[in-house]
Amino acid sequence: MKEAYPVFLTEDTKENGFLVYVPGLEIHTEAADLYDAIQMARDAISLKVADLELDEKEIPTPMTYEEGFAKVSKEYGCLEGIMTYVDINTESYLSRLKNKSVRKNCSIPVWMDDEVKKYGISCSKVLQNALAMKIAEEREKDNIGDIRNENKKW
Repeated sequence: MKEAYPVFLTEDTKENGFLVYVPGLEIHTEAADLYDAIQMARDAISLKVADLELDEKEIPTPMTYEEGFAKVSKEYGCLEGIMTYVDINTESYLSRLKNKSVRKNCSIPVWMDDEVKKYGISCSKVLQNALAMKIAEEREKDNIGDIRNENKKW
């Protein structure tokens, strides 16, 4: 799901940072600077919406700018700050969560194992790289796209 949610950012002079509030989703977070505040908002919104998606629960429709501003004003009486929109892409977010490792057994000849140990080669990393290249070749054949651009951890 791709969407944009209104986010209210206000400077926290006591803590030298920013407070973040997402009206409609009742999300509160904080960050050291404006850049991190926007990133924290994106991450928090993505996590909440992805959880709702996975649990097959209703996902609140994003408020309009005016509705968000009115809610901030009513609940906090605070109008000193920035009301902006933060975009999310839960498909991208969920795919990153799926990047955890799974165990696969792979058999290699003894002589190869000796060389792997001798040179300190990581079999897991070599296998991941080889599989990424093979998947990229197959995707190219299917005209899907290059997997190596989806995850830079390889």
